[in-house]
Amino acid sequence: MVATAYVLGVSTRRVEKLAASLGVTQLSTSQVSAMAKHLDEQVAAFRNRPLDQGPYTFV
Repeated sequence: MVATAYVLGVSTRRVEKLAASLGVTQLSTSQVSAMAKHLDEQVAAFRNRPLDQGPYTFV
């Protein structure tokens, strides 16, 4: 849920409120920010990977 909200551009505070509405009460804005940072790193690694290491089914 956090990753989907992140991709959609939802703010950390709104993600916290969304999680609370789903019954997740132990998710703070700082935890959401930490998850977003981790996702940023994963996206950057994916975007900057060498493409000559294939084969890739879809490009």
